Amino acid sequence: MERNERRMLMSKLTAARTHIQVEYPFYGSLLMHVRFAFADCGTAGTDMKRIIWDPAWLAKRTNEEVQFVLLHEVLHNALQHCLRSNGYDNLVYNIAADIVVNSNILKAMGEKEFLVDGQPVMHFTPGGEEGFQYSAEEIYHMLMDKYAGKDGRSDPLQLHETLIAVYGENIGQIDDHNFWAYIPGLEDGSGDAGELERAKWKNYVTKAAKDASYEYGTPHAIRELLEINLDYRSKTNWRRILEDFIKLCADGYDYTFSPSDRRFQNLDFLLPSFHVVDEETIEKLWFLVDTSGSIDDQTLTVIYQEIQAALEQFTHFSGMISSFDVDVTKPVEFDELTGIRDVKFTGGGGTSFRVIFDHMREHMAQELPGGIIILTDGFAEYPDKKAAMGVPVLWVIVGSEKEVPWGKSIHLEAG
Repeated sequence: MERNERRMLMSKLTAARTHIQVEYPFYGSLLMHVRFAFADCGTAGTDMKRIIWDPAWLAKRTNEEVQFVLLHEVLHNALQHCLRSNGYDNLVYNIAADIVVNSNILKAMGEKEFLVDGQPVMHFTPGGEEGFQYSAEEIYHMLMDKYAGKDGRSDPLQLHETLIAVYGENIGQIDDHNFWAYIPGLEDGSGDAGELERAKWKNYVTKAAKDASYEYGTPHAIRELLEINLDYRSKTNWRRILEDFIKLCADGYDYTFSPSDRRFQNLDFLLPSFHVVDEETIEKLWFLVDTSGSIDDQTLTVIYQEIQAALEQFTHFSGMISSFDVDVTKPVEFDELTGIRDVKFTGGGGTSFRVIFDHMREHMAQELPGGIIILTDGFAEYPDKKAAMGVPVLWVIVGSEKEVPWGKSIHLEAG
């Protein structure tokens, strides 16, 4: 594959993933744990570490189709279908698993049907019910009862011919489940790596379910799988506030911001770099981290991880990062991964916001930042708004009720 073609396809995938992160936070969280790869596989597939795409097939898909396929693949991983198919007839189980994930996705989308490659996706059980109400194993047995007889003794070849006649082009329409056989621990029979993937994805799913708000919905199948009590109380979608701020930085005009969310559970915050909109180029966002001692090391670690994840996701993004207390460290460019890995946060004294804007006036006047994001507990003297020199400022106030006198703000409760 030529470099330009690969770049174009990766841009298409990252744009689809960004849309999902905004619209479906549960799925968006899970998608951060897989990479993209390309192979001549006809459609798409997953091995629980990657989502693999046929370049020619991907190039023909609409943005909406790409989003649906991403949801499809990551939900297979979340439900561990890749590890649960052993001992079953592969074709029958594949149909059952697809019915489950497609039905859950349609429910999340609020749609009754969806077309991929011109064909409606499978989402009904053999009895005509929505598949999200059942597990893949339950639907597997429904299929066997209907098409293989109660004793399941139908000739496999005849069974397959019957299913192909019933489901036709829907079989293999979205993905190739043969990749499941190449998960380490399944292909060699050891099972160890397969169990590792099982544990990893259970952790991913548990965190994503806790982080997602009820209004976006954790899939019905996931709730059944986890069997845990989660807090699904409605939360203000502060991720949209961050998205609006980036639009403000890119377009140069104001947006209406949603009410602030004062809950900040498990340090699960995303930095604005997760929400580049419509492939616009966002340049020179300047992140400043208060290291006066008011934000603990665990929070700083999360900040580092989120910035790094954003870098790995987007190609049309550049930024700088500094720490500050009573001084500001020299901004470090972090559009290069090797650069962000070397950033060391230092500090421990008092806190001054003035030093941020003094540094900008003295050292950045010829090329101002596109936007400033300040992570702090908010306890320091604020300079006048004019100190920002017209640059949009977002204050992320961590662990306090401190109100800021100007700029945009989000209040997050740490711990």
